[in-house]
Order: sequence, then structure tokens, then C-alpha cells
Amino acid sequence: VADVEKAWKQEMKKAKAKVDMGSEIFADNAEIASISTNTIDIYASVSKFGQDAVQMIVGFDMGGTFLSSSQHSSGYKVAKNMLKEFGVRMVKEAIGNQLDLAQKEVKKAEKHFAMLVRENEKLKEEISRSEKAIEESKKRIEEAKQNIEINLKDQATGKQSIEDQIK
Repeated sequence: VADVEKAWKQEMKKAKAKVDMGSEIFADNAEIASISTNTIDIYASVSKFGQDAVQMIVGFDMGGTFLSSSQHSSGYKVAKNMLKEFGVRMVKEAIGNQLDLAQKEVKKAEKHFAMLVRENEKLKEEISRSEKAIEESKKRIEEAKQNIEINLKDQATGKQSIEDQIK
């Protein structure tokens, strides 16, 4: 709603109107030659319509009478086209904003995915290092067991040597 009100205010400023933003948007003395050679007072009300839509009701005060298709057919067509173009522009902006948000979410998801891939590679490297460390530890354990066997034999030989010396 606020975006549409702001955009409509800018649209009315282009028509050289003095704009008053209250409960409704009042554009005093707008100059839109394709609708009328005289200045026009334009009243607009913008409200939320449904969950994702905005409704805008616009009245063109021609100075004593409001713009109508029966009394001002050419001006009415111009005003109708002007409002249609404004609506299309607002929809395009809204879709563009949604697209920007969606693209930001995609980039965020891509960064998160890339981080997960890097983390996975680091985990694989850690597993590989750990497996190598385990294998090296198993070899050292086997070597230590063999050294224990050798040491026990050396102890027995040494003990025998001591006994022989004592005899």
C-alpha cells in the first residue's frame, strides 16, 4: 500500500499537482492536458485487497463534475489508460521486488550449499588422516609387541647371564 501511495504521489507531482497525503491522496490542480485543458483535482484511495493485492480507487474532479465515460469520453479513455499503465507498472515493480528477493534467497542457498560441499571435503580429509593415523598406530602396536617379545628374550638371556656370573 505504501509503495503504491508513494508512486501515485510521484505521478501526481509530474502533473504539477500539490499533493496532500491524508486518509486519501488529494492532488490539487493537476495538469493533464490530454484529459482536460483545465486543472483537475484528483482523489485517490489505496487499500489492501486480499492477501497480496492493492486496490486503488481514483476520482477526477473536473470542476463541478467528476470525470465519466458518458460526459467526457475522450478524457475518460485517457484517464483509464493512465491508471492501467500505472497499475501495470506497479505490478512489474512488485514482481521485480519479489524476483530480487527470490534471487537473494537463491544466492544464499548457493553459498550455504558451497559451504556444505567444503565441509564435506574437510570431513573426508579428516577421515583419511584418521584412517592413516590408525594404520600407523596398528603398525607401532605390532612393532611394540615384537619389541616386547625381543625384550623378554633379552631379559631371559640377561637373567641367565647374571645367574651364570653368580655361579
